[in-house]
Amino acid sequence: MNNEEKLSSDDHSFEDNILLINTLKIHLKELGFQVIENTENNSLVVNHELLVVAEIVHNPNYHQRLLHLWINTSQSDYFPEGIEDNIVGIGDSIEEKINSVLNNYIHTTFLPIANSINESYEPDITMSISAQIYQVEIGEIGKQGNWDKIPEQYIFFELLYNQLAQVISLEKFNWLKVYIARQADGTISGECLLNNQNWEEGMSILIQYANSWGVTHSFQGLKQFIMVKKL
Repeated sequence: MNNEEKLSSDDHSFEDNILLINTLKIHLKELGFQVIENTENNSLVVNHELLVVAEIVHNPNYHQRLLHLWINTSQSDYFPEGIEDNIVGIGDSIEEKINSVLNNYIHTTFLPIANSINESYEPDITMSISAQIYQVEIGEIGKQGNWDKIPEQYIFFELLYNQLAQVISLEKFNWLKVYIARQADGTISGECLLNNQNWEEGMSILIQYANSWGVTHSFQGLKQFIMVKKL
């Protein structure tokens, strides 16, 4: 790539990230959130509390219909380093790809975080550990590959509940990120993070779960985010 092509590519990336932040701002405002935008560092401040920093990751090896988003959601008092995620969207145009990836982010990750932060939000699920009550917010399941039937929304919470109750920290917030996939040849890979740290016991349970899937001879993957708040 010569200098002129590189400059054109950099300009294109900058414009795409501006479009990304503007589109995210619109979506969040439509959901009733207050949003302050800072396009200089690709960030939004939501409800004067959450900082969302996002950037499109350009990779020439990706299929042209795919868009890779890196995004970090932080709160200065409880999780200042942020909850980081990498999400993929799909579409024919840059607008379609951005809307796809942001829809994934909002419904899988952002809303569980935002609902947990909201002191007036009425939780759907609670858990009790040693007389302490916790609010549980579960994001939508992200699926990859071919599924005849998507697993129930609470499958990962139910699978990990007993072990999570034994290791959950005394902090105000805990969060769990799970990803499990099985290749057509049966090879299993994935990630289980508790408060941004690898959780080996949780990963072992996910592997057992993936081994229970029926043989399809095709790739299958599941991803979910869970936020737990001490009440």
